[in-house]
Amino acid sequence: MSAGGVAAALPGPDTDKASTAPASAHAKTMACPKPADPIKIQSVRISEDPIRVGTSVSGTVIATCNVAAVTAQVGTFRIGVPKRSPGVFQTTVKVPRLAWPGHFKLIVTAIRTDGFSIHETIPIVVTW
Repeated sequence: MSAGGVAAALPGPDTDKASTAPASAHAKTMACPKPADPIKIQSVRISEDPIRVGTSVSGTVIATCNVAAVTAQVGTFRIGVPKRSPGVFQTTVKVPRLAWPGHFKLIVTAIRTDGFSIHETIPIVVTW
């Protein structure tokens, strides 16, 4: 697996847009937009920064509750980030020991049911 493939499996680093409320509180306090209303990625968080090869990394994406799916991608490698509740997407990935260290761009994409999508590009670092 290429280093880009490893980094793609990670949901993304913490951004300045992060809410201080827990993920479960987010869905309860925010009014849910209609399915065709604009979508937004409100925060992207990962458990490790930098990301170390051979470790497990968890990530959470908080979005508006009308987001149907989220993907994480580096290069041509892309994974789906499972939906846990409306607007909350989480995954944990074991980073293979075969990954190259380096700086990568993680693209987190939120997708509405009609196919419209938005994305956030987040720099990540992979180390040995």
